[in-house]
Amino acid sequence: MINDSQIPIIQKEYFDEQTNLHELLDSIIKELNQLIDYNRYNIEIDIHGRVKSQDSLSRKYEELLFEINTIKQIDDLIGIRIVCLLLSDVEKLLKTIKNYYTDFKKHYNPAEKGLKDRFNYNSNHIIIEKNRFRIEIQIRTLSQHTWAQVSRKFNYKNEIDVPDEIKRPLFRASAHLESADLDLGKFVEDREKHLIHLSEQNINEILDSSLNFDTLRKTLAIKIPAKYKSDSDDLLYFSLLRELRQRGINTVRELVSLIDSELNDAEMMSQKISSEILIRIKKGENTGFDEDKIRNGVRFSYIGLMREMYDSYFKKKADSS
Repeated sequence: MINDSQIPIIQKEYFDEQTNLHELLDSIIKELNQLIDYNRYNIEIDIHGRVKSQDSLSRKYEELLFEINTIKQIDDLIGIRIVCLLLSDVEKLLKTIKNYYTDFKKHYNPAEKGLKDRFNYNSNHIIIEKNRFRIEIQIRTLSQHTWAQVSRKFNYKNEIDVPDEIKRPLFRASAHLESADLDLGKFVEDREKHLIHLSEQNINEILDSSLNFDTLRKTLAIKIPAKYKSDSDDLLYFSLLRELRQRGINTVRELVSLIDSELNDAEMMSQKISSEILIRIKKGENTGFDEDKIRNGVRFSYIGLMREMYDSYFKKKADSS
């Protein structure tokens, strides 16, 4: 609620503060991105922010349950939305934001508070204050974001808004999305346990394991010298795994046998090509290669070296048959 006589005053304040509001919005988004990058949280969508529009502000006057005298009393004058991949990331990010912003005012979840009904989506809302303005930061998972967008798309803000004949599929979708968050959380938890167990095993203990993304990475890290490791390797493990399986390499034992047979020759090939490239570099040619690696005899990454090895390995097998 707002006194009609206050509306022109608040509207003028709103227009006068536009530059400050947008600068503040950009500043907070920058801070949040830095926090997220530093803590390596899984954020799947770019942070979205907005300053409340004039039309939205006008509608806000009718929704307010208390009288205001300034736009600085509006909790969501500036709104920011962060979409995380996992519930665990939401919880971690909530804690980080509360610790970072000492001007933290309040935190609530509309669904948990029962502000509307079971139709309401889960989303954590944090109100902070900066430069005397209030900012609402919404943090939700990708599944929660999907539900919120569906609700907004079809203008169903409450259960009572939904026609009875279409409620069942809609609520079923809601349940599936909520289950997806829980199942993904369980998957990540189980995978972390699996990786810890895998890290504690030596190569002989996993020889009979099937070749998958995790056992492939571990085997290469153990069997191939670290100097060949490249930042781009992680993006290529899946394609290498597929190529190995297509050639009948399905277990760690088979991969180890291939590496033991071919690694020495592959390293010699890497050294030979590196020497040739180094000659070109000394002549002033821009080869595009990392000179330090080339001087160290590293022409191939893990993935490149593996491809060199299996090409040679299967050529020898074909020649001998």
